[in-house]
Amino acid sequence: MSKLQSRTLDKTGQLLADSIRGQWPEWKKYLRVVPKEKTLSRGCLSLKIPCPNPEVHRGLRITTFGSAIFVEFDHDILHINDYQDEDPDLIALTVRIVEAYVTDRLLVVSWWQKKALKVITSLEPDMPIEKDDTLSGPASCRVRSWSGKYDRDTVYPN
Repeated sequence: MSKLQSRTLDKTGQLLADSIRGQWPEWKKYLRVVPKEKTLSRGCLSLKIPCPNPEVHRGLRITTFGSAIFVEFDHDILHINDYQDEDPDLIALTVRIVEAYVTDRLLVVSWWQKKALKVITSLEPDMPIEKDDTLSGPASCRVRSWSGKYDRDTVYPN
């Protein structure tokens, strides 16, 4: 992986890198290019932002692959792709999602049974959290936020 050089990035990676540099100039040092693969003509964007919350499993990770964008935070992975090349709306959507995570307006809610991850979703802080219908028996709910302000762990006996 190499430092960001615009001419080596694919179109989606370039558009996203430009948007991220405009929104969060302090993140420029985290922007990287993943070398191209046989299926791609140029490299992909990779961005790993450390999270200030030590309780988060994985900080913010943003990657591109062709026209697909992946946003990862804690245990959640969002795949953003409408299967149209270089749609600028996907870039704006990605920036809104990232902004929501780093301003604690979007939380990761994960459901666990016997230390195994079963269900994961993202919710806004004021949304109610109810046990997922697909879970039967005891389960624990783990909520994580960027700053840690909304973190909590809840056990549901049945």
